[in-house]
Amino acid sequence: MEEPEVVIPEVMPAHHEFGPSKYSSLFECPCYEGKTDGSPDAVRGTYSHLVVQANITGDMSLLEKANKPDLVQQDDIATGEWGAGEIKALAGSHEIHSEDKIMFNPQLDNDLPVMKGVFGTVDAWFEDDNGFLHICDYKTFDRGEKDHTPQMSGYAVLICSHHPQYIGNTIYLHVIAGGIQKVITYMTNFQTAVSMVTSIICRALDPKREPCPGDCCRHCAKAVDCQGVSNVIETVQNKGVWNSLCMADKKVLVESLKKIIQNFDADFEKEIEEHKGELESPTSGVKWITVLKNPNRVCTSNADLAKALAKHNIGAAQFVNELCKVTRKNIVEALVKANPGMKSGKAEDIIDVYYAIPANGKKSKSYKRVA
Repeated sequence: MEEPEVVIPEVMPAHHEFGPSKYSSLFECPCYEGKTDGSPDAVRGTYSHLVVQANITGDMSLLEKANKPDLVQQDDIATGEWGAGEIKALAGSHEIHSEDKIMFNPQLDNDLPVMKGVFGTVDAWFEDDNGFLHICDYKTFDRGEKDHTPQMSGYAVLICSHHPQYIGNTIYLHVIAGGIQKVITYMTNFQTAVSMVTSIICRALDPKREPCPGDCCRHCAKAVDCQGVSNVIETVQNKGVWNSLCMADKKVLVESLKKIIQNFDADFEKEIEEHKGELESPTSGVKWITVLKNPNRVCTSNADLAKALAKHNIGAAQFVNELCKVTRKNIVEALVKANPGMKSGKAEDIIDVYYAIPANGKKSKSYKRVA
């Protein structure tokens, strides 16, 4: 296979202003600007990505050189190992390109001027037996609730700009969702990806662009001073305008406010920690302090507890079936830990026969905006 990718020099920044990693958020709001404050999740996610790369390439020295941050948890490492295993399983015997930093092919700048100089880092990609392109993006905490097609379409455009043999064929986009340990696959093609990506960039470059509050507000550096956020708040506060809206439109505004509040909560927590647990307003005198509570107590031995309860008319069957509740996730994790090499999918197969929807079970409800 040809290897004509343009490798970005190390002196270049880690991310391009309009690189693919921003596309999913810019798709929601053309005014989005990501934070660069090194949040705990960002630190953990970065190291977990390194675990994926080390396990794919077999170069474990990558982890030794990284000096694991104290914030990193064992689950982050285990999830990274799982992610690498899933990517290798998808690729089979095919070569996996890991952590490729690719710039849009300069020879195509005149064809797609908005992509000039754009680059991004692809977690992993490979070509299958049929010559089709597969792109994998590892998400440490993703639970399958967000559509990452915009970001991965960006990677598809970058790769195809150097590998025209993939143009005209189906392109497979695999989200390696660490939060649920599932692989979520989308399908696209070069023309569809180009259309989506150029639309995102053009909207972001439009001087008349308007902010669109949404899920991305949680991670946006502009959220506190955003005019779009202000418009939402003003609409809610204006009783006449609020009462004139139908319930569907009110729901859009309320969902936006939820994201704004989540963003604010994260900023507030960070600032009060920086001020050693105290925040006070110099004008109003309002003051907030951090209050620490002891964690909830947990049972130290279910076996000993069962024996004690048996002396007071609670039998073993009642204890196990009614009182000793364990989650399906906990059992899967325990099986994987107790059986080295076992995948979570195999563990699920073992226990699924013992699970069923109760006869009086009710479907959960959720709401998704589709227009």
